[in-house]
Amino acid sequence: MFTAVDATGGGKLSLRMITSGAEYVEYAGELTSSAGSIPVTVRVSTDGQVDIVQDGVAPEWLVALTRATLRTAWRSNKTGTPWPRRLTRWRPSQDPETDP
Repeated sequence: MFTAVDATGGGKLSLRMITSGAEYVEYAGELTSSAGSIPVTVRVSTDGQVDIVQDGVAPEWLVALTRATLRTAWRSNKTGTPWPRRLTRWRPSQDPETDP
């Protein structure tokens, strides 16, 4: 199957909330790049710590995008915005070896 990720060398994060509590929020989903999809579980604590557990190894720039996206959601949550139930982001590759 041909996808935008394959055509551009970019990557996509797709997460859905699975747990939201007083001490943390947890998401599950996948990080997708031209190398394939890696299932992930992400936990964000009340102090803004983002812990990502990967079932494989995603490109570091895609992991960094995931961490930054969730830190932004954490900051918004601190000002009263509810945690997003789903998060989806696409970015072009930050890895010069995979850029077309």
